[in-house]
Amino acid sequence: MNPVTPAFNETEAIIKLLIAMACGMCIGLERENQLKSAGLRTHAIVALASALLMIISKYGFFDLLCVEGVRLDPSRIAYGTISGVAFLGAGTIFIRTATVRGLTTAAGVWTTCGVGMAIGAGQYMMGSVATLMIVLLNIISHSAIYRRQFPVARTIFVTVAREVTVDEIRQLLAKHDVEIVEISVTIDQDKKYSNFELNILFPGTSTFVEIVKVLRSYPELKAVSSTGPGI
Repeated sequence: MNPVTPAFNETEAIIKLLIAMACGMCIGLERENQLKSAGLRTHAIVALASALLMIISKYGFFDLLCVEGVRLDPSRIAYGTISGVAFLGAGTIFIRTATVRGLTTAAGVWTTCGVGMAIGAGQYMMGSVATLMIVLLNIISHSAIYRRQFPVARTIFVTVAREVTVDEIRQLLAKHDVEIVEISVTIDQDKKYSNFELNILFPGTSTFVEIVKVLRSYPELKAVSSTGPGI
């Protein structure tokens, strides 16, 4: 007796791919607006590819079901997709000294894979709601209201004259409620300047521009730069 196989509709499959890509674009657009390494195109492609692989997993082996001795496990492709995207997400994580960045984006890429798989499996509502939840979570975490309630993490790089000490910089920032969580110091080859890498926390009511103004008020300051928020 031949096993019963669900009908494959190419039009429906294409619609699934389009919906998955749209969901990925929504997630990626928010990440791109935050200047993250994985943006609109990356998330759209991940969602599209995940949906495609899920469709292949469900419908791609019908011609083998009637072959005697052949047993298929449709979940194997889905499992491999999740593992493969996990490696892609790992590529968005950067480590500088003891600071890790990109975890949120990596988690977003991995979750986008799940969204694409849900759409590919025909679970449109679940995939759409998951997309909305991810986008809202990221938007709220970057909103002004959120930052007023929670301290903001930032890494800044400061170059000062050689005679400036760590305590002097710490005291200067402490006057403005800026806490130095971690500090790393290197000295130029000519030994004229010191380079400070500071992992700081400052109140959500303060902006990074204000912190830069404070540092620039210091006469021995030579340069200051920064990365994005370490979240």
